[in-house]
Amino acid sequence: MFIAGWWISPEVYLKRPGHKFPESRLDLVLEKVAQKGVKISILQYKEPKVMPMNSPHTGEVFLSLDHHKNIQYMRHGDFTFPFMWSHHEKLVIIDQDVAFVGGVDLCFGRWDTPEYRLTDDVEREDQLWLGKDYQNPRIKDYVEVNKPFDDNPVTGTNRSKVPRMPRRDIHMRIFGQTALDVSWHFIQRWNYTRYVSHSQKSHNPLLPSGNGAMEMLMMDHPQLSKEEGVGSPIHSPHMSKRSGREGHHMHVRDMTMSAFADTNISSSEAHKKSFVDAKQVSE
Repeated sequence: MFIAGWWISPEVYLKRPGHKFPESRLDLVLEKVAQKGVKISILQYKEPKVMPMNSPHTGEVFLSLDHHKNIQYMRHGDFTFPFMWSHHEKLVIIDQDVAFVGGVDLCFGRWDTPEYRLTDDVEREDQLWLGKDYQNPRIKDYVEVNKPFDDNPVTGTNRSKVPRMPRRDIHMRIFGQTALDVSWHFIQRWNYTRYVSHSQKSHNPLLPSGNGAMEMLMMDHPQLSKEEGVGSPIHSPHMSKRSGREGHHMHVRDMTMSAFADTNISSSEAHKKSFVDAKQVSE
């Protein structure tokens, strides 16, 4: 599972009211999935300190879960130039076969109903927006998101008089080769970020899989088909489980991470060489 976001709130509930569906809290969902052996890679924007998202808190929560070493979390951002740029992608990719793409972050303040309710002044067990989730940043921005179940000052503490800010956006679910293309994009971002942030020892590289992955690799890097050193086939059953398509074999280039250790390598070369060690991944 791959997750990319501008802001990710571990304590956001996927089903509402949260008190009636406590198991739907994002961190608990990912913990349960990771305990079943699913590898989860999370890539989040590394915001400037003046912004309220508190990504260090997000990483701390996810990595403190009982995830059996199946969750890895990394932040991506460089504030030198251009100032305060960000990747604004919101992606959830499963088995490199299904992808959710759009404008909705997995964070506070994004969940909404077709009625776009402005208030939530009910008993706490019936509230749809718990704690920091009830907010109107046009009146006052988020504060102390590391205390997720405390109400936001000004807005959350006066729900009968201060309206929340509704959200309307589009998210879509895509399948097959299109989802694989999104996966390949995430993999390239992850492996490149891993290189430029000098995180090779602390974060594992990612490998494309699924039907058509080798063809996509050759399309992006046609020189590989002319080079020697193609590794042994790796069987990838991901797509056959969900869509009924047959499993397949994919060849990947047997290339170690030694290229990334070369401090003289340029950024563009690093991006082109963001291939992973087939032996390491197959192990």
